[in-house]
Amino acid sequence: MLIKNAGVKEVKILKDKNNIVLKYGTKSAIITAVVLAVIIVLNVFAGSLNIKFDATKEKLYTLSEQSKNIISSLDTDVNMYALYEKGSEDPVIEEIFENYENLSSHIHTEFVDPYENPQIAMMYSTTTQNLSVGTVIVESGEKYRVITQNDMAEYGVDEATNMMYMKSFNVETCITSAVLYVSGAEMNKIYMLKGHSEQDFGSSLLTKLQNDNYEIESLYLDSEESVPEDADIVVINSPMTDITEGELQKLSTYLSNDGRAFINVGIGTETMTNMSVLLSNYGIEANNAMTIEGSQDYVYGNNPYYIMPHVEQHDITKNMVSDEEEVFFPYAQGFEEVENKKDTLTIEPLLTTSGQSYGKKELDSIENFQKTDNDISGPFNLAVAVTDKFTTDTEHTTKIVALGGSSITDSNIDSYVDGGNYDFILNSINWLIDKDQSTSVPSKNIEGNRYLNIGATASIIIMFISVVLIPFVIAAYGIINMAKRKSK
Repeated sequence: MLIKNAGVKEVKILKDKNNIVLKYGTKSAIITAVVLAVIIVLNVFAGSLNIKFDATKEKLYTLSEQSKNIISSLDTDVNMYALYEKGSEDPVIEEIFENYENLSSHIHTEFVDPYENPQIAMMYSTTTQNLSVGTVIVESGEKYRVITQNDMAEYGVDEATNMMYMKSFNVETCITSAVLYVSGAEMNKIYMLKGHSEQDFGSSLLTKLQNDNYEIESLYLDSEESVPEDADIVVINSPMTDITEGELQKLSTYLSNDGRAFINVGIGTETMTNMSVLLSNYGIEANNAMTIEGSQDYVYGNNPYYIMPHVEQHDITKNMVSDEEEVFFPYAQGFEEVENKKDTLTIEPLLTTSGQSYGKKELDSIENFQKTDNDISGPFNLAVAVTDKFTTDTEHTTKIVALGGSSITDSNIDSYVDGGNYDFILNSINWLIDKDQSTSVPSKNIEGNRYLNIGATASIIIMFISVVLIPFVIAAYGIINMAKRKSK
């Protein structure tokens, strides 16, 4: 009897255990199903409201405030076409197109397969440009602009790995600029002085200027009666020979009538008398000495002439200062104010060296970079902004930005500071013509280890959810269940 009763009791215990396992297993299954259902509902709800989160540090998929203001104020229809083979559409372009469409009913986007619809590629191709897969076309009425894949990003080569990496992401910059252009925004005209072996702007700088809706033409002033009337800015970029007396007179006349000029003068062996007169009329003169920096805080590497100048606070540089952008300016000379300058002039420093800097005038005899008695002492202004406000019959304003070296416009030099030099130049040109910075959309520089990064805030949120919140919920659920079991 005892054996029989023990067997019955054992069977009962096993049955109770099975019931417990079934009971709590069912609970776990129900809770899991509920959690999954909540996640699905939240995803559907977020999708219906078009809620998305740009986790990239550079906010590559988020349109800037400048773009939002421009697109939301459109009053004319603009079409955007992206040329991609069906089934191979770029998800990045899809996302950005969607962001533009969400801002205005005047924006219409479409992906077009150039193999199924070759006529659209032929329609926008030119004798110098054949359209390929990955091209974006922005058009309105009879005006259009073609944006190639090369326009959409800038690349560099990592010296350590010898691999290419993306320096900047320019899709938004190009598209918003194209929208402004095709919708009738005013184009500003830049004339580049030629005939003195001037240095050309690099292709990426020219692209930046085009994206900011500038037209650029060459100006051989010696064969012209005057600076053209439609000139918004005259650029004189690192001439190797002096301007003529006739050109000096024409430039002086232009500047005295609300003219604007971007003048970059490098160190050279030739004396430029007429150029010096032009600058001194506006209160400045180049010191004709190569700047040597004595402070390691102001140089790149260990080269004392690889100057990383201090970026002063100014309307030109305010965004650069807040973003901690740097400028790289090797082989530069400084500017000094002339003694008897006009009272109407305001001269403001833009890029400066430290008090430990000095300038070497005897360039042919440099054997080392130690300071000698013949050197001049710093600090120096490597770039200045000059404003001349005066009244004749009416009020006039002349503006000049002067820089002391050709290297700042070189694309290779610009790459060392991830576009800082070109941002400085573009800001200077915009300031010269009082252009509203709210219409300028900057490129998005790719920071850090050259790869797209998740931002700090997003990283913290993800880490909190995965490391803290989820384990806490699981642990709390376990503790509650254990407490319930003990109470029974």
